[in-house]
Amino acid sequence: MTYGAIQVLNADIDTIKSIFQDEGFHEPGVFGILQKKKEGQKFGLIKPINEDLEIHVRGYEDLTIDSEIELRRKFIEHLKSQAYPYYDPIIQILQKHNLHFEYAKSLPVDPQTVCVPDTRIEWRPIAEEMLGLLIKNLEIKNHKQEAKKLIEIISRGL
Repeated sequence: MTYGAIQVLNADIDTIKSIFQDEGFHEPGVFGILQKKKEGQKFGLIKPINEDLEIHVRGYEDLTIDSEIELRRKFIEHLKSQAYPYYDPIIQILQKHNLHFEYAKSLPVDPQTVCVPDTRIEWRPIAEEMLGLLIKNLEIKNHKQEAKKLIEIISRGL
């Protein structure tokens, strides 16, 4: 079974991942646990391309890759937004790094435009405010140890 649409022929999965990281892709961060991991997936990386959109690239155990573009995960609306196949930038990176590849599946045409909601809400300020209120509430109710643990968790990266 082939997982991704592009089959890399002359590199292992770690090399492929490293090349994308060198090109500015990175792990999804603390909320990467929420990323949908697909069967056979070995890595998933993201790269913001502007204030609103990001590219996701997934690498699979069979040395295939998939790519999509969608609303950045910093927005609450990301949870309901649609992702679109997006391969041209991925192909350019493979060519730039002399990675030989073939199409394991037919590639759809990249979208010319991606729908972005008129109103976008960043979740981080809301979450920080809610956590701040929770910490104050714990401190007021004399649960200083629980408040301290929560602050430590938050300081590791929200």
